[in-house]
Amino acid sequence: MTSQSKRMDKILMDSKLGSDGIYSSKFSNSDQGKEIAFRETISNLQYDNYLETISRHHSIPVMDWEVRRILKNLPKKAIILDIGGCWGWQWRKIAKDRPDINVVIVDFVRQNLIHAFNLLGELINNQIVLLHGNATQLPFPDEMF
Repeated sequence: MTSQSKRMDKILMDSKLGSDGIYSSKFSNSDQGKEIAFRETISNLQYDNYLETISRHHSIPVMDWEVRRILKNLPKKAIILDIGGCWGWQWRKIAKDRPDINVVIVDFVRQNLIHAFNLLGELINNQIVLLHGNATQLPFPDEMF
């Protein structure tokens, strides 16, 4: 097992991998009920072409440029924590751009992570993991390294 794998295992040690390929942490969002309901309404829609849908609200070329700019400044074997990562589309090229980096996408709407799973395919649970959780209640150990 590589040191990168050991670090990822440590990050996910208090999370459970579901049959849908998404990790879950224990959390409560009682104070964000309206926000979650709103986001779940949107995320429950079905999409034939994710990137076409995304391009209606985001500049894909600009985001791709920003991601490449950030990635080239990260140290080898970095781990990115993407809070509120939603569909995670911005990481779709990470295997080509930086195969040494791992990404943990955290979102409190599970359906968003299902869309990420569909969009990112083979990257999931290889270079990218999806974590259903709340950013204020992440189950990560106090000491990582």
